[in-house]
Amino acid sequence: MRVRRATCIHGLVVGLVAILGTQMLPLLSTSAIAADDGMKWQFSEANDPDDRGRMTARLIYGVPETDAIQVSGVCEARSGSGLQASSLMLGADIGALDDGKEVDVHFSGGGFDRTLKGVVRQPTSEEGLSGVVLEVDNDDPLWRALTEGQALDYALPGLQPATLPADGGEDAIEQFI
Repeated sequence: MRVRRATCIHGLVVGLVAILGTQMLPLLSTSAIAADDGMKWQFSEANDPDDRGRMTARLIYGVPETDAIQVSGVCEARSGSGLQASSLMLGADIGALDDGKEVDVHFSGGGFDRTLKGVVRQPTSEEGLSGVVLEVDNDDPLWRALTEGQALDYALPGLQPATLPADGGEDAIEQFI
């Protein structure tokens, strides 16, 4: 995670939206790359007033200024933590899985094939993302696969796969990591 003068301890939330309505946090100093469906990769970093002013980096793939979000990432910095990982939220088909259940998430595409452990998350109301949260090291091969501009499919065992388009997002993703 690229956050100046600090290290990331909590972070990337990537989500294919199963339920729309997430309130997007304001994006400051944003770089955006357009896609055909109106979705754009967007990167920003700013001091987060809701988190005691900590430097926070954000990555979003969605329709700007709407709740239509496929990817939402956050990395908050804490000096001296030494941690080099991000937390990914993948919006996905979670079927009837219970909130908090540990699951495998399989990624594939363009020669990439990797399975990571995650935890099912369901929104607490009608608004929010449902999917899986994963802890991913900042040097994990998943980041390289995303910055190579190829779409990746991901799925929980026995459930419908989702596609994460990466084409056009290389700059925003590289700024984020």
